[in-house]
Amino acid sequence: MHGKGEGIIFISLLFIAVGAWGIFSPYTVWLIFESWKSDDADGPSTFFIWTNRIGSWAFVIAGLIGIIVSLT
Repeated sequence: MHGKGEGIIFISLLFIAVGAWGIFSPYTVWLIFESWKSDDADGPSTFFIWTNRIGSWAFVIAGLIGIIVSLT
């Protein structure tokens, strides 16, 4: 039987993966999720890149907290 902490660890790892993707490749995140909203934009703004990285760090931190809590 699986423990209830295993699901939390899996979701936490997903949070960490998504957060790492946003930190290291904000342009790709913009290309997939935001570029279609504007006809004349040729890339993400500096504001988008920094806010995306800040939000992505929040995902990584939440994932790490989830793992720590599930293991204690």
